This record gives sequence, C-alpha cells and structure tokens, in this order.
Amino acid sequence: MAIIDYKGHRLVAISYLPIKPSSIVYGSCNGGVDVHNDLPEISELMSLMGKKMNLAEHRVGNTKIVGPGDIEVHKASDNRYYIIDFARLFPPEVPAAKRLSKGRSIFYQLLRPELVKSNPVPLSSDAFSGWQVYDPSCEELNQHVVEATERLFNVVIPQFCKRFEQPAYCAKCMDERLSLATTLHYEGINLRHLGLVRHHIEHQGVRLRLLHEMICRALKNLLRCRQRDLYIDKSVGEEPFKRAALEIFNMISAPKSCIQFWTQDIKTILVEKYGEIALFDYEKNPEYNLMSELNQITLVDRLAKDSGVLLNTNAVELLKQSIAKFKEFEFLIYDVLDTFPTIKYMHFIDYSAGMEAIAQVTKLSALFTKKHNQIRLLNFAIEKLEDASNELTHNREIRYQLGRAYLELSKRVMDPTLSSIAAVIFEDTLKNKESLESVDKYNVIVNLATALLLRYSSEDGIDPEERRKKISEAEKFLVKASKGSGHHAVERLFTEAEVWMIDLKAHFESVLRGEELMKDYTSNILSLCEVILDVTDSLYFRKYSKRKRVNKLFIQT
Repeated sequence: MAIIDYKGHRLVAISYLPIKPSSIVYGSCNGGVDVHNDLPEISELMSLMGKKMNLAEHRVGNTKIVGPGDIEVHKASDNRYYIIDFARLFPPEVPAAKRLSKGRSIFYQLLRPELVKSNPVPLSSDAFSGWQVYDPSCEELNQHVVEATERLFNVVIPQFCKRFEQPAYCAKCMDERLSLATTLHYEGINLRHLGLVRHHIEHQGVRLRLLHEMICRALKNLLRCRQRDLYIDKSVGEEPFKRAALEIFNMISAPKSCIQFWTQDIKTILVEKYGEIALFDYEKNPEYNLMSELNQITLVDRLAKDSGVLLNTNAVELLKQSIAKFKEFEFLIYDVLDTFPTIKYMHFIDYSAGMEAIAQVTKLSALFTKKHNQIRLLNFAIEKLEDASNELTHNREIRYQLGRAYLELSKRVMDPTLSSIAAVIFEDTLKNKESLESVDKYNVIVNLATALLLRYSSEDGIDPEERRKKISEAEKFLVKASKGSGHHAVERLFTEAEVWMIDLKAHFESVLRGEELMKDYTSNILSLCEVILDVTDSLYFRKYSKRKRVNKLFIQT
C-alpha cells in the first residue's frame, strides 16, 4: 500500500483483492444492516489484536466485535483472509474536550495508537458514534474515551513538554534532520496539537522549531488547496501548477512584498489549524511580522520536499546569498523545474531502504577514501528510518537502528548533537522491556556508552565535572556489558577503535606525503580513543587482546 500526494490530491493505492460483499466474515460492509462474526478462528484473532492494541470489545447491533463497526474481514476466493476499512481502528478524541471542534470529527480526529496502548483500560473504536448505541455499556465505554482524552491534554502533553526542554531533548528537537512528527507520535501526541505543545514550551529555540513546523504544514496545505482549485479547468496544463508553487515560495523569499500575509493571513491560518494558543500575544499583534522569526532557507527546503516541487539549485544558492546580504530574492517561473508526486510507503519499505544504506556503509569501511559517500548514505538511512519510525513509532527495532544510524554518522562528522540524539534513543530502548525482546541488550548498552563517549569527548565548552560524571556513567555501562554474554559487544567496540586508529595512522602517512591534515577529525578521534582506553583501564577489560592492540596503536600514533 502507498499514499500518493500530487497537485493537491491524495490517492491511496492498494493491491486489487479477490473479495466481494458475500465473502465478508467479520464486521459490516453495508452500514451496520448486517454485522458479522461468523468464524471462531477470526473472532479469536481479532480479540488477540484487541488485547495487543488495547481496544475494547463492544456490541454493534446484536454482534460483539473488536474495532470499528465498519471494519471488514473477508475470506477470499484464494482461501486467505483480508482486512480492509480499518481507518477508524482507534477511538476518537472527545469533541467536548477538544481545542478544535469540527462537525463529524469523531470519524477522523482519532487518538494515537501509542496513547491508546498506554491507557489503563481498553477503549472502544466506536465511542460516541451510532455504531455502539445498542451496547449496554455504551456510556461507560464513552467515559473511558473521555478520560483518555483528558489524560492526553492534562498529563501526557504537559509531561512531554517538561521533559522536552531538558538539554538532551532540546538538542534533539533543534536538529532539522530529526522528524518532529516521529517525536510527538512516539509520545502519543497528534500533530494537530502542535499549538498546545508550543503553548507549554518555554525554551525559545524549541518554540521557534515548532513554529517552523506549523508554518511549513500550513503553507503545504495552502499550496495544495490552490492546486486543487486549478482542476476546475479540466484542460489545464503544467504551468499553472508551477505558478501556484512560485507564488508560495516568493512569499517566503520576498516577504516584504506580501506584508499582509505574514502579519495577518498566516496567523489566521495557524489559529484555525492549531488553535488560539498556537501563537503568543506578541505574535498575534497585527503589526508583528512572523517572518522576522523564521529561517527562509529551512522553509524553502522543507516546503519543496513535502510538496513535491523541484527548484533550480542555482536559484536556491542565490537566495542564500541574498539573505546573507539582507536582500530579498524573487524566484522566477523557470526556477520551478517540475512538480512531482510525494509517496509514503508502508513502514517496512522505508525500513528496508534504511537498513540497506547502513549495510552499504559497513562495506565502505575505509573512513577516508569514501567518507563522503558514507555520510550521504547515513543521512539517507536516517531519513528512511525516521519515516519508518513515524509510521510505527513503538517498533523498538526500528528505533534502535535509527539510533545506530545517528551514532555512525556522529563518528564520521564528530558532531556531539548527533551522538546526543543517539544516546536518547538508546536510553529509551533500555528503559522499555519490550525493546529488549527484539534487540541485543548488550549491543544497546555498548552503543549507549559509545554515544556518551563521543558526545563528551568532542563537545566544547562542557563543564569538566559534568564531563567526568558522564564518562564515569559510560564506564559503568561498559563494565555492565563486559560481564556474561555482553563481552562480544564490548569486543566490537575495541574492534571499531582499532579501525579508527589504523585509519588515523594511514591518514598521518598521507599527510607526510603532502596531503592536508584533518585537524578536527584527528583531534576528536585521538580524544575518543584516549577516553575509551581510560574507562576500560581495569581488570574487566585488560583481558581483551584487541584493547592491547588499540593501546599500542594509540601510543604509536
């Protein structure tokens, strides 16, 4: 299955299935006139699904089912079972408790699966709808959803915002490569509540990042709306769609030419989409220009990617130069090269692409000869694993591999922000018992220790006492991993350190032949290996022959 967005329209593409109305064995295909629960084996499987997803069994008409009343399970002509129409699988937000109430919202503004799974009691997919009115426990089932919605607003979002302002999470939020959608969805928070999240945040940098996110999404929707309007004329060609995109991009690149949009129109759009609390009082002032807070390059890059617009790279470079000179820049119609469909695949497609990129990085083990290719591959892997994680946020294997990709990238560019993001992901993996059923606990521990070592051996301006404390924490992780079956994971760390030192030695030899010395990389690798040797200078680790070789190489280098 894939979701395709193109020129303001969305298509859901699925395989053609060998089913028909008479093949249904569970749920309803005619608006509840007939409700099926015909086969015990399917009933048992649906009950198991309900337990895993924390969904309550309820009565639709005279039949008990799990999931929405209009879900359909078919026994097809190929003797296989197919499930369709599970768009309403998760319960709705309660309209009375919502900040943005719109008509029939119970049918499309649903609670996130992560929130439903963490709820103390199972929740009904058909809460507040006519599908479950014949259930004797209808009021009780509705009340459970009321309490879940209140928990989202009064507990989950405030607690998340408080935690999000801690230094490690702030660093994670400020990195543009990291999807805010993944971060919020992981906590069970819908993106329509970005305004409420921003209202609870005090950190100015995080507030600004959230404002960028809201405006990017608002501009994307505005462009889609204008593109849809163009379809009124069935004979319209490609150029009007390019011009619609051009107008939006010039609002960003030349904001002085559209003052009303940035002082009034965009604020109206944001308030309608995210609620009054999305903007602070000074931002609501009709004289205040929202563009004064924003990064134009970030907006242009993100909007082009999300909207399927290909821009002339030379024009984007000219925009950067104009911004540096405090001048406005205007895109021309010739700078909009193409409009193309954006496609979202099921999570396993993105996961497979990300893992293939990581595998390619492993093959390119020579850090200097093809280092630039490794960095490109790792950035691609992060993008794909973020997409996969956003689709299935509580899949711990995907989260773990995403942490690995960030860690591997941080080793190559020596960016403490990246290693900090990796450490947060690994810490979360260790805290969750379900995670450790699908990934090797000791690999997680060693990767966490490595991320901490990378961060605190390469970050400038950090308090010496804080550095000592964190390095000591990493040492404890390594000692823990060295016991029992974890010694293999520790040995892999020494293997990596040995590779770094061998490559560094080769680099020094190339410098003697006249090549330029990579000062920052050299300094950080030496610092990291020194810290690794220091924290493993005990009886637990001296038995490793690879550690001895690393120590020898370090002294020689």
